[in-house]
Amino acid sequence: MKATKKKALAFMKASKKKGALIPLLSTAFLLLYLIYQVSGNSILPVFKEENLDNLVYLETLPGLENSLVISIGGNVNPLPVSRLPDNVEPPFFCPTVSETLSFSDLNIANLMAPIVEDDYEALDKANAWGDTPETAPLLKKAGIDLIQVSGHHILDYGAPGLINTLTMLKSQDITALGAGLNSEEAFTPYYYTKEGLTVGILAFNASPPLGWTAGTNRLGVTGGEEEMIKTILKEMEQKSQLSLVLVSFKDSHSSKASAEQKEFARQLVNMGTHIVVGTGANIVQETELYQGGIIFYNLGNFTAPPSMYSYQREGVLITLILTPQGENLIFALPLQVDRPVNSSCPIELRKKILDFKIFSRIKGETPWEQHQGYLKLLPGNL
Repeated sequence: MKATKKKALAFMKASKKKGALIPLLSTAFLLLYLIYQVSGNSILPVFKEENLDNLVYLETLPGLENSLVISIGGNVNPLPVSRLPDNVEPPFFCPTVSETLSFSDLNIANLMAPIVEDDYEALDKANAWGDTPETAPLLKKAGIDLIQVSGHHILDYGAPGLINTLTMLKSQDITALGAGLNSEEAFTPYYYTKEGLTVGILAFNASPPLGWTAGTNRLGVTGGEEEMIKTILKEMEQKSQLSLVLVSFKDSHSSKASAEQKEFARQLVNMGTHIVVGTGANIVQETELYQGGIIFYNLGNFTAPPSMYSYQREGVLITLILTPQGENLIFALPLQVDRPVNSSCPIELRKKILDFKIFSRIKGETPWEQHQGYLKLLPGNL
């Protein structure tokens, strides 16, 4: 290795006399050398050994059968189903992801676009997103039980698109949350109970477009005034031990939550919400501990078409474990979703660095504990 380093430095010195291109290439060469060295040293300790092919932390936890386990993925984006190879069945979850979902009692994701037929008319053809009818059975096969439908594309095909989406999801026994044929349906929380533990779940759109909010006799998404939100969260507090709110934020290209995101999410915690999970942005954003609550500003993407940028083909799968003894755990598993491939699958150097980048984004200043291929929120933070 010392000889390689000397050659790189010598090459850089010589390149100073040979124009602007050669110094650039020599710098890149030295950078690759440093990356190679870093990959095996203490800067990335979590990746020094081979990652596991399964989630050992779930398999070895005692009393898991008596605990309430919830897994939450990010955005399910429209997939080019018609162009997939015959031997590939979306949503292509790596075995490790599928295994995690199989361990969970309740699996949640965010549906970015409505499920539409070929003859549906988009309100804005240039910017409309739409999923194919195959989406609902594929989500069911993947193990998704609850799907958020409060996002900023869900009404791209107007009322017919939303009605068809709700109908298709219901036909697969998948609960849709965050939109409905009227305000009562849209704003009704979902409750899940196991072994005496109950979690209440609600989905909101933080800033619904004009005319999109559901009304007494009008379909639409959830959104509304502070007093109405307070009333719903108060009901959830009375009926459950844990309240979870899924929030649809606008798309963002920033890995940092905006001031508007922080204000909305913190307000929900101030109203009594225990966990806030942001969706809608096609990028992983940080976690924050705030006033006794936990905020995941954005989980990134759960599935993504190849056309998206590399940073948009990244995500995080969150697993919440609520035990009867009150020992509650939170794990985060980084995902690369262009294939997608999960970080607990066999990886090469390039993938190790990608995982490190995802870890860094979601950690923020939150006290996560690094393990082999996943993060664990330190005890006492839930």
